[in-house]
Amino acid sequence: MLSNISRESDTPLSGVSAVGVTFESQGIWPSSALFRDTEFANLHQTSLVGKSGAFFVIGAGADNLGGVVTIETSTFTNCTTRAAQGGGGAVAVIDGGNLTLLDTTFAGCHALQASGGALLVASEGFVSMVASSITACTSMRNGGGVSVDGAGSTLLARNSIFQGERTQVDLPARAVDAHCITPHT
Repeated sequence: MLSNISRESDTPLSGVSAVGVTFESQGIWPSSALFRDTEFANLHQTSLVGKSGAFFVIGAGADNLGGVVTIETSTFTNCTTRAAQGGGGAVAVIDGGNLTLLDTTFAGCHALQASGGALLVASEGFVSMVASSITACTSMRNGGGVSVDGAGSTLLARNSIFQGERTQVDLPARAVDAHCITPHT
């Protein structure tokens, strides 16, 4: 079981697999980590309450975890959350958490009752996404692919693909400082 993951040095967690895991309340909460060549498949958060997402990156908010996570050349497949608030079927980046995605794929991820089928970026969360893709992800509310919600929340996407009928990026009007940069290259 992956829990309380922390990085003492710059050595990546490489070749790790989290497959077929069901979380009754909260998912994986690394405080600081580098994942490389990692498979996250069939991660399911089943509670209607909680922060949501099968994988969390939480900053210095109320939980004071100081989350800074990098995920490289990895996949998230068929990850879901049932939480009614928040979202992020695969990953929720909240309370100032910082996530860097490099050459990472999200496919078939779903927020069954909330926003952000693959990713939720909220409460001053920050995501940098480079050469990555989100395909066939859906949500019941906003952002089938990604939902950026709240002032100060940021998604920077470069050379990345958002594909599928309902796999879109949602930037709610109330998220005045939220932005997404997806240059056409």
